[in-house]
Amino acid sequence: VIMNLLCLVLFTLFVSAHAFSPWKPELGLQKSSTKSVANSEENSAASSVALVRHQHNYNIVNDSPESYERDVTTVLKDIHSEEEDTTIPAVYRSKRLSFTNVWTLEEWRLHTSRMRYLVAVNPFQLSRLLRRIFPQLTVITLWTAIVVPLGRRSPMLSKLSIPFSYLSLISGVVAALQTLRTNDSLRRLGEGRIALGDAMHLTRDSAHVFARYIYPKDQALGLMAARHLSLFCWLLKAHLRDQPEDKVLQTMLPCTSDRQYIDSQRNKPVAILSRLGQIVSVAGHSNLISTAEQVRLEDNIKGLEHAIGTADRLRQAPIPPVYSSNAAGLMLLYLFFLPLVYIETNLPCIATMFMTASVGYTMLGLDEVSHMMEQPFRLSPLYQLSKISMLDVSDAFMLLPPQLAKRNQPYTPRRPTYWSDSDVPLNRL
Repeated sequence: VIMNLLCLVLFTLFVSAHAFSPWKPELGLQKSSTKSVANSEENSAASSVALVRHQHNYNIVNDSPESYERDVTTVLKDIHSEEEDTTIPAVYRSKRLSFTNVWTLEEWRLHTSRMRYLVAVNPFQLSRLLRRIFPQLTVITLWTAIVVPLGRRSPMLSKLSIPFSYLSLISGVVAALQTLRTNDSLRRLGEGRIALGDAMHLTRDSAHVFARYIYPKDQALGLMAARHLSLFCWLLKAHLRDQPEDKVLQTMLPCTSDRQYIDSQRNKPVAILSRLGQIVSVAGHSNLISTAEQVRLEDNIKGLEHAIGTADRLRQAPIPPVYSSNAAGLMLLYLFFLPLVYIETNLPCIATMFMTASVGYTMLGLDEVSHMMEQPFRLSPLYQLSKISMLDVSDAFMLLPPQLAKRNQPYTPRRPTYWSDSDVPLNRL
């Protein structure tokens, strides 16, 4: 019995000592594995930063705020020094009120004043819409000038006269089809403007985040982001209009690897976002930005990708052509039979021609306007918006606010070389 008790006591002591021992093989293994994972992540982040620095050694050594400002000046004052977009068809280019330009307060004042009614009554040489529909309108007016006099003089042709009540059956359908098509075109124009507005807003916001958190800590990485953000709207314009911007790309990306990568891609705006995503990832791994700033930048990149997707959808998917052709066919049928209504009337021939031309101008003009708005990027002011976006991104990096520690000291204003006279504030002129 004594021996059994001794064995039981020894066994209990052994088990308790093993259970409450400060050394545990499993825990030691877990700590060792956690430490190795942390070391591997740090090594991976360090290797990523080192890899990016190695790949972009040209930018790190030679790029500087002065060279970036000089390149932006070259784009805005040499490559694209014109005020108006020469890629828009000449018939739509105008310095007067037009949605092909970026409006100022002066245009809005004229647009909302009582003088707008006088502006709407344009002579032929100034009316862009009348010049577009002039051939169709001429044919309809000449058809009226031929049919009405012949129908009144010839008893046989006078039988071709039809009551207006019959023609009104078609006019209701034509009006409904044209209204629906115009509404759809206006919706597409609104979506295109929202996409362009998002692109400008998100590039400007991303530029301020890069300039505030990354640029002071890693100037080379910040300037790399600035160059790609400055290019985004230019390459989006080139993508939507199939008009390359090789000179802008070559100027803003002096690094050969960056330029060759972007130039070799099918969708260059998406390639810009891929490079920006890589910069954000490297900045996050190297602790240049916190998780909040990284999430904000990634959300901005996602928003820019959505803007590209919206623009591609509007450019590649029109209003169904069968709908447009049906509406246009019924409209032409109505305008063809409209002069036959005036045969039995007592209106002079000049009056019938004026009435037909007025109805034709209304219908043909509405159809032309709906086609203009259906593809919003062909006539949108992408040229001016790209210049404004580059100015906003450049200002975020070149015009940093003064340090809070020096807020009591006077601030010396600085005018960048890429500014024009219209960019200078009024109180600094």
